[in-house]
Amino acid sequence: MLELGIALLHSGAMFRNVAELDEAVAVLKAAEKHPDGSADRSLVLTSLGNARLERLLRSAGRSQAELDTVIADHMEAMHRRVPGSQNALVAEGDYGLALFRAYELSRNREYLDSSVGPVRRAAEQTPAGHARKAERLSNLVSVLVTLFEWDGGPAMLDEAIRTGREAVATANPRHAQHAPCLFGLASGLFRRGELHGTLLDFDEAAVLSGQVVEATPPGHTYRAMHLIPGTRRRCAIRLPPRSWRRQPPTLRGPQACSVMTIRTGQ
Repeated sequence: MLELGIALLHSGAMFRNVAELDEAVAVLKAAEKHPDGSADRSLVLTSLGNARLERLLRSAGRSQAELDTVIADHMEAMHRRVPGSQNALVAEGDYGLALFRAYELSRNREYLDSSVGPVRRAAEQTPAGHARKAERLSNLVSVLVTLFEWDGGPAMLDEAIRTGREAVATANPRHAQHAPCLFGLASGLFRRGELHGTLLDFDEAAVLSGQVVEATPPGHTYRAMHLIPGTRRRCAIRLPPRSWRRQPPTLRGPQACSVMTIRTGQ
């Protein structure tokens, strides 16, 4: 039953099929209520939280109660995970990402602050060569850039850029996360260029933006969104440095599009 729920979740998320996501939620709820002996309870709850969140992201009417249920599923998964087990990092990484998504939906700073720890631990503890290493590093970049947009701390931005470089080095051009990793690094460099007026950062951001567009096939959901930052970076190269305004950030950069796909797996 768990395998069926995960398959429906992946298919519904990939093809933006709400009916399949409804079915995934129903199957995973049944798996949670009537678990078989072989199922990892934390993985069932993580998958259920992911399915609810994917459905919520595609729903016209969103409620705080639904978002609370998503976070509750992930918190219960964290409570039931077995430290050191195969799925422990899945629970932690997806919990942190769910909190970040909750921030994007609600603009509630508490969700953002709570997401940092689990997203960072998942990125750091995932071993080199793991299939989700680049994805988790890229998720950390998005969280760090968003924190910078709130607080204006240069150290946070520098960490985002270092992490972004590691993510790009981890994801080869054929990797599913190659374009998102490039996009996150370009966003961090552009923010630093804005902060300090450094032309080298703007230049590198512009080059990376072009690579993002090349790596995003025509007709892809995010191709148009990826074209916009490249244009902004090329236009911004001649701008003087500006002091960072400490205010709640607008949705932009990697946060402006859902490049981070929540999925369940090792």
